[in-house]
Amino acid sequence: MPLKTFADDVGNLLGAENLCRIESASLRLDKLTFLGDNSKKEQIDKVCAIANAKRTSSPMPIIGDRTFSLKLGGRLMVNMAGGVLENSGLCLHPFFNYPMIPGSSLKGIAGHAAWLEWKELMDGKKEDMAKELSLKIISVFGFPTGAKDLDDFIEKAHGISRKKVQKAGKISFLQAVPADNTWRLVPDVLTPHGGNDYKNPVPSFFIATEKGATFKFSLLKTARGSDEDLNLAAAWLKKGLIDSGAGAKTVAGYGFFLPDVTQVQDCITLKLATPGFFGGADHKNKEDTLLRVPSLRGMLRWWWRTLYRGILPDENVKILENQIWGSTSTGKSLVSIRIISSEQQKQEFFSYKDGFAPKPAFRASHALMPPPRGSTQGLFYLSYGMDEVIRQEPRRRFYLDSGATWRISLSARKGKANFSEEDIMNQALAALSLLCRFGGIGSKARKGFGSLVWENAWSLEECREVARNFCVKNENRIVEQAAPYSWKTAIMDEIRIPWNDPWTAIDRLGFAVQSFAQKYKHQDCKAVLGLPRKIHGPKNEPMPHQRGCHKCPENLRPLLRDACNGDKTRFASPIWYHVEPSANGSLIRITAFPSDMIRDVDTSRSMYEELMEHIKNKLKEYAEAPPQNPTRHQFQEHRNYRPERQRFQPATSSGYKAGDKTRAVLLEEKTKKGGWKAKVEGTDISGPIQNTEKVPPERKAGETVELVIKIAKGRDSAFAWPT
Repeated sequence: MPLKTFADDVGNLLGAENLCRIESASLRLDKLTFLGDNSKKEQIDKVCAIANAKRTSSPMPIIGDRTFSLKLGGRLMVNMAGGVLENSGLCLHPFFNYPMIPGSSLKGIAGHAAWLEWKELMDGKKEDMAKELSLKIISVFGFPTGAKDLDDFIEKAHGISRKKVQKAGKISFLQAVPADNTWRLVPDVLTPHGGNDYKNPVPSFFIATEKGATFKFSLLKTARGSDEDLNLAAAWLKKGLIDSGAGAKTVAGYGFFLPDVTQVQDCITLKLATPGFFGGADHKNKEDTLLRVPSLRGMLRWWWRTLYRGILPDENVKILENQIWGSTSTGKSLVSIRIISSEQQKQEFFSYKDGFAPKPAFRASHALMPPPRGSTQGLFYLSYGMDEVIRQEPRRRFYLDSGATWRISLSARKGKANFSEEDIMNQALAALSLLCRFGGIGSKARKGFGSLVWENAWSLEECREVARNFCVKNENRIVEQAAPYSWKTAIMDEIRIPWNDPWTAIDRLGFAVQSFAQKYKHQDCKAVLGLPRKIHGPKNEPMPHQRGCHKCPENLRPLLRDACNGDKTRFASPIWYHVEPSANGSLIRITAFPSDMIRDVDTSRSMYEELMEHIKNKLKEYAEAPPQNPTRHQFQEHRNYRPERQRFQPATSSGYKAGDKTRAVLLEEKTKKGGWKAKVEGTDISGPIQNTEKVPPERKAGETVELVIKIAKGRDSAFAWPT
């Protein structure tokens, strides 16, 4: 049979292009994953759908001499390097689709826990006890153990040569499987930002087992094994799974298992002060609207960098950061973060717009005030993009309401640079303190959303003192300098407001921020407020009210050349708004970091100082205004308000109808897909050419051509090239 015919027959058997007849998630992931026009996320979704649809029965139990079960506290990834997709493999049963943890992985986890116990005895100068323990390790795991320092110790203490003697372990570690059919596969994502505020992050999708699944672990004695060996192996395995976790990204909160009793006193309680736009691989998934350890970890690194930028040179900050928080070159992080438990409030759809105005019930419950003419609702100004409809497709986000609490666990380990565990823990606590005092987490975190509160957060001066002491202790020469994004140059202010409702507070803040931006309409200095940002325009051709004063739209660019990336240039705002409850209202902390990256330092500093003064005055004005009971008409008036339509009468399009031929000018402005747009001279009829591929390639913008009107609705018209 010809090869092509054989391939076609196999494809038809599996369901042709959609592969809809495949029932093995393992086969789909490892052998039949196709990228091409499909995204990595789409392929992972299909694998998850196959596995989750076929978990109707519980996995067959694996019988051993000792079994125990543990509940998964974080998402689990095992065998990420397998499969076709890069770093997106998972160990799945080939027939029954459930996730597994191979016995070899479990033996390594238990062996690492045993090594840590031996290492602790050696560090405590208890060599006799370490010698006794090493014999037990040999009995359980065999020899050589794979740990160089332990094997060297065994050779010296017991006279056993690893080159001449090899012993097998007396305990078999069997693969772990789910204890029931409540497990679930989910897509997950990491979005690295490159350690700065101007790189365009590229999401990396992968597949994981959802937290909450219960796994059953089984151990088996060999003929030479004893009950003591079995007890030791079970204890080390359980300790390793709880303390270190299984699989990949364990320091980022993945793969750890929960103990029987959680030590509450060892946890830190975080509370969400303002609504947070959290999300994982799928922003449309309500269940993914939760605080994720990778997001929390990324923000801790960001605030840690601000702590050291003003006291160490940039190259030293980078080296120290990699040593503490980990990198591909220095290895694992010395800080481990886990979310032990959560008490989440409602997860809601952020869909509160009625046109451009807030829905009546929502505005009434949160005492929102109507915007001035020509302005956007303050809440929607700061949450831009979270409740949008683009080309008739809703792109609204879910949010987690304020009041949610989490108990997180921070742990530290001693580093190769002789950093003590206490030193490393202080670095994590200082970063967490800065995050909970000045920042936020999730989308729109710089705009006041996702603000976290920790009651025991250190003050800024306490954090800076910790940083200085750490530098002195580790012989890092302190160089006090006015570095960008450092506390040495930061501009800060605190504003107390009388509103304790976070929605109300953010709405008033949004009005104040927006009115400041309107002061500098069409001015280049607005770039320091963050990019992307356009001035002038909004279109290439003048609108009816812009004749004689029109300028083509201009995309602002930063001065820093490394940050320029064409149409995708971004530079996150250097201004952070943190909102938290206080006595008789709320407290807004504003932190701005002037630099010469977007515009010169003097421009940045003067703009930020003026911004803070403007916000303070505006919020005071709003607070002192007499109480209002705005009517729906006031919001409706704003919603229908269009300055250009109020002030100028557009040219009429009467006399034109669909099907008419007309002379029109080809415009420079193109559609989002690069198609031609045109406009009938002397009228407001303008729009895209629907069959733009028919336009001859030699045609240029500004030429007058003959077109057929397909839709005659002013600036929402459409044309066709005559064929």
